[in-house]
Amino acid sequence: MNDLAPAADITVPADVLASILQVYDDGLYLQAYQRAQAVGPLPKWRGSEARILAGRLAGNLGSIRFADWHFVHAWRKDRTHPETLWYFARYLLSVRGPLAAWKFVQDHPFPRDAARTMQSHWFSQHATILGRLRDFDAAEVWLHKADALGEEAWTCLEWAALYTLEDRHADAEKAARRALQLHPWYRPAVQWVAHFLVQQQRDDEALQLLTQATGFLESGAVFAQLANLQMELKRYDDAGHSLDEVERLSPLADRHMKQWLDARRCDLACFRGDFDKAIEHGRKAVGTDARTKSKFYESLVPLLTNRTGPGKRVEVPVAFVQQHHRTCAPATLVAIAKFWTMPADHLEVAAEISYAGTPHHSQRKWAHDHGWLTKEFTVDWDTAVALIERGIPFTLTTTEVTTAHLQAVVGYDSLRRTLIIRDPGERHRVEMAYDVMLERYRSTGPRGMAMVPIAQKEKLAALTLPDEALYEILFQVERALKDHRREEARLGVEALAGQAPKHFLTATAQRILAIYDADMPAELTHTERLLELFPGDTHLELARAY
Repeated sequence: MNDLAPAADITVPADVLASILQVYDDGLYLQAYQRAQAVGPLPKWRGSEARILAGRLAGNLGSIRFADWHFVHAWRKDRTHPETLWYFARYLLSVRGPLAAWKFVQDHPFPRDAARTMQSHWFSQHATILGRLRDFDAAEVWLHKADALGEEAWTCLEWAALYTLEDRHADAEKAARRALQLHPWYRPAVQWVAHFLVQQQRDDEALQLLTQATGFLESGAVFAQLANLQMELKRYDDAGHSLDEVERLSPLADRHMKQWLDARRCDLACFRGDFDKAIEHGRKAVGTDARTKSKFYESLVPLLTNRTGPGKRVEVPVAFVQQHHRTCAPATLVAIAKFWTMPADHLEVAAEISYAGTPHHSQRKWAHDHGWLTKEFTVDWDTAVALIERGIPFTLTTTEVTTAHLQAVVGYDSLRRTLIIRDPGERHRVEMAYDVMLERYRSTGPRGMAMVPIAQKEKLAALTLPDEALYEILFQVERALKDHRREEARLGVEALAGQAPKHFLTATAQRILAIYDADMPAELTHTERLLELFPGDTHLELARAY
């Protein structure tokens, strides 16, 4: 027989599938994989139940891509099987979004003779999709339908996910803990509960739970979650061990998983001062596929290679304040306020200044009204370093094609040339490669705001920040338009044009005034002026198309 001949398709006996599934349900994914390998290679498994189990194994052994491949092919071969329907809907939700998934579940009736558990999952699947569409009332109806078929650990986690979207975090944690009661050491429930503990900064409890779970589960995902927390807490030796376990428990790791591992190991080596190893892993983390290439590590490797010293890493201890839906600005302002021991309530601030987002002028006016000296400015590297060296965290606006986000810059790393970010949507501190960030957000500055209590205004007042005088006029223009003082706004725009006729802030102010006037020809003119300054900017291109 030719050893290079392709392996034949494999039909897995039902009793063998059941024995593998039993081990899988206990979270012993490596043992389940070893049993599966005795049957034959997973890519050759055929039949609905076999393909679904192979996909579930693959997803827990390092390859979401391989998992999706099996789920898609399972549905294509059998479009009425309960499990293929459920997993294909889940696939659509992850890759094409809730609208595509909702159309699918509406167009594909679920078999009435499906097992009770699968019917429950199908009902809760509707809730998950509706939750992403923010139709919470309808989502709860479907979850109650699922509960009516019997209490399931999975349904509890779907409740937890829905409560999270509704910003009901205490209820979400309670639901996830109920899942753990129903199914001890249930891997998804362990990760959900640990996530909620981390979001509440109950780090010791999260460490204990995840560490205990590693004694019961063979899960790279659990070790990855543990490694992230250990790195946040600067427990670098422990994090290194956890990353080794991620690799051991991910025998099917695809290129995305391998890139993630190399990225984490590059970061870890940097923090340990082992720069040769950091360069080695950083090169791998860049990736070779243009679609997945990491600009962060692509910019980092030359910096590490050409280093002249160990560099300097400075962080200001700004605590995490978790945002609700579209309250990134209030949460960030409150996080900075707490740093200065001038505490404020996140939801009270949101009620005062937010409505489906928070304009810059509302953020700044709130600060003025509550005892702060503020300065807006264009963020550059030297200014960011100077502010952090003085112990002044500042806000940073990142504007995408259709959205914008506010977070706090709380530190810098001179060797990695990164800004350290406290994001209100993510408990762990993250880093932005400064040069990559500047290129991405240059059409809007990037816009920053420093704020200090009036009682300590000397810390900020003595600093001259880039474009602060122009931002001051822009602030007055925005406030005037907010209060419908159109003539005052016009005078401000003219003042900007007189001081800096070719500056992007001038064109920005002129465009804002045109939008207020509903003067679309003028709006187009100023949008095109901005595009001359920032050719190819997707945010502006979309505005021009409109």
